Amino acid sequence: MRARLTISLFFFGSLLSASSAVPADEPKDRPADLKAKVARLIKQLDDQDSAKRTEAETELIKLGVDILPLLPEKEEGLSAEQKRRLASVRSTLKGAEAQKNIQPRLCTIQNQAIPLSKALEELTKQTEIKVEDGRQNAGDDPKLKLALNKATFWQALDAIAREADLQVNLFQKEGTPVLMDGPHRTVPTSYSGIFRLSVRRMTADRIPEAGDEGHFLTVQLELAWEPRFRPLFLESKPDSFDVQDDKGVPLKNLEQMSGRTPLAARMVAHIPIRTEAPKRSANKLALFKGSFDVLGPGKMLLFSFDKIAKSEKGKTGPSQTQDGVTVTLREFEVEGEKDDQRWSAGLVLEYPADSPDFESFEQWLVNNDAYMEKLDKSKRTMKPGTYESDARERKAIVRYFFSEDNMGEPKDWKLVYRTPGQILRLPVTFEFKDLELP
Repeated sequence: MRARLTISLFFFGSLLSASSAVPADEPKDRPADLKAKVARLIKQLDDQDSAKRTEAETELIKLGVDILPLLPEKEEGLSAEQKRRLASVRSTLKGAEAQKNIQPRLCTIQNQAIPLSKALEELTKQTEIKVEDGRQNAGDDPKLKLALNKATFWQALDAIAREADLQVNLFQKEGTPVLMDGPHRTVPTSYSGIFRLSVRRMTADRIPEAGDEGHFLTVQLELAWEPRFRPLFLESKPDSFDVQDDKGVPLKNLEQMSGRTPLAARMVAHIPIRTEAPKRSANKLALFKGSFDVLGPGKMLLFSFDKIAKSEKGKTGPSQTQDGVTVTLREFEVEGEKDDQRWSAGLVLEYPADSPDFESFEQWLVNNDAYMEKLDKSKRTMKPGTYESDARERKAIVRYFFSEDNMGEPKDWKLVYRTPGQILRLPVTFEFKDLELP
């Protein structure tokens, strides 16, 4: 059974604004008042009047994500109708919270003579995204003219690179953009929320044995996202692209364009988009426009299991739940002698009913982080050498294997695990005009 991938968007606009600010003429409820209001509305979810039940559900959602801790985790004493409507409220609010978490980070720098180092420092401070200065002469600190007003992270970074005559390198250091020596070269670029798309290559090919479809144009897009985001898949459809040459002739998208593509990279991926080749008389693509969806978590959840000990036969280890996701330390085994050991940690991951099924989403296990951290001042970390997994529906069993020199005793370590929270579908749009043909 294919689980729902989408979440209710009906209330998201009001929820995002309500959770970020409260108008001066509408004072926020005190905690005690809010708790009482939530309790009253939960009781109203079981009213004999259907209209009043719906009204209570709507009012709970309008209260915003702040009421999530006030919703009852244990449902003893609640009617089936209350449980059903509370599940809907909780799902909608968690979706709104996740959407808020992945809004683009904004930056404002309006300074006609700001040193490059200060500009990068301000960018990191405002967006919480680190950018590394990778220039050979990093001691040189040119002054820049910047007029950024609530620019997204990528818009701000590109503006700084352009003004400083530098290049942005997304492959030098995993998960961290690096400014490299120039000269700066402007490429066609489009921004969409936390994403940046740029045209990196255009090629025309002819394969005689393929007939008409063997003559095609390939546009390679570079898709980058804010490093804090961990995407899982990209989904596209042939009818979501509009490509025209400079004579206004539409170019057909080929079937290779459709389907689902894993996105296992940390910050950037290349996406080839193939269309039929334009006529020889065309010099440009007057329009290259399209959209696709990126599926990924609104946030990553962090679980920690302290003072690891070898599992007792027949007993399951500790379990933790966050945002409906449960991680259980199923077993911890020690193999080998003291100076030549291998540790294995078996985890069970269980996701709520409104999550995608694991069978089609096993790829997301690649993006999960598991490591051991020493419980002393050194905070030494140890990553697994390998792992094995069995995933189906909304449950996965994963076993990680650790082996290093001088590991010591398991009780001196804790196991840290990072896994996706609620999965969202994020629309990404782009539009380029007057692209020179190869």
